[in-house]
Amino acid sequence: MEQIFELEDNLFITKECQKDEIVFKEDETCNFVGFIKSGDFIISSYSFNGNEIVYAKLTKGDLFGNNLIFSSTPKYKGNVICTKKGIIKLISKDDLLKLLTKYPSLLEKYLELSSNDILKLNNKVKILSFDNAEERLIYFLKNNQRKYLFNSISSFSKELGLRRETLSRLITYLVNKKVISKQDNLITLLD
Repeated sequence: MEQIFELEDNLFITKECQKDEIVFKEDETCNFVGFIKSGDFIISSYSFNGNEIVYAKLTKGDLFGNNLIFSSTPKYKGNVICTKKGIIKLISKDDLLKLLTKYPSLLEKYLELSSNDILKLNNKVKILSFDNAEERLIYFLKNNQRKYLFNSISSFSKELGLRRETLSRLITYLVNKKVISKQDNLITLLD
């Protein structure tokens, strides 16, 4: 996919992003599909009670806006925020359609990435549907091959839609019950 992007570089806008920069704001119209060339990004929003919810973590090779740009209401559902300095390549809907028509292999990869995004979103919805914090964490671990390496309790709690204090207490409780093990920032679901 990157090879095609390089061949057709004139169709892309390259944007350098700084850490903590809000690249696109919630409710802003999505006019481009973004391809993460480097860096780390999140898409997040706030609940009515002020808790930040992280909908997606994006790294090199990920796309964003790919489902929105073809929707009847192409508005961002959260802020796209750079969490580690990076570069994104942006392409308009019309130019993307030209590329997808010209390169069948790109079309196939694009559809695969879009389908995977929908699966991730469905998992996020299911995680957030659990009222019980323990069920949320265990379901999350099962969907991440029973292990998860997190950067910080704060970022992990946002991903689960829980308060930091709640997650911290829950991890301690589940370690004591021998449901999970914890070594530094690696949590493993035990059998």
